[in-house]
Amino acid sequence: MTRTARDPIPASGAWILDHIGPYQEFPAVSCEYDAQSKLDRVVVRRPMVLARDQGPGTDRQDVAWRAELQSSALNSGSEAWEKVSETSLSRERATDGRWAEFLPKVIDVDPDTDQLLFRVVYRLIWYRGTTNQVAGRATHWPLWYRVAFSSGLSTWKTTSCYADGSG
Repeated sequence: MTRTARDPIPASGAWILDHIGPYQEFPAVSCEYDAQSKLDRVVVRRPMVLARDQGPGTDRQDVAWRAELQSSALNSGSEAWEKVSETSLSRERATDGRWAEFLPKVIDVDPDTDQLLFRVVYRLIWYRGTTNQVAGRATHWPLWYRVAFSSGLSTWKTTSCYADGSG
């Protein structure tokens, strides 16, 4: 679902323009594999986050994000996901009409992992102005993943990256 800056995320009280991988052609995450078809790294697109729109005029506030890599040894449809690692928190200024200017994140994956599946979780934070007081939080699980092999072959996959590129 696409939200505008005026649409609240019900549980968080936060606002977001949510275009993180909404279509197969624009995946939020790229799973990059080495020459042995082992997952090498995960590249995460930047989120497009706006400040909360509180009425007439331009509203400004600091917003932040980090990417969390989770894994599962199961492929049963009811996977138990565990946090493997997370990126540093990036904090930028946004307005209710201009997204924060975030950069993408890269997460390296241990080539000797015994996990089967990997997924990314976006953690988003809105602050009160420029203070460290949190005004709202949101979590986002991307819908589309791009699978890219060192040979140049590329395709799309839903929900997760496979450790061995088998998908």
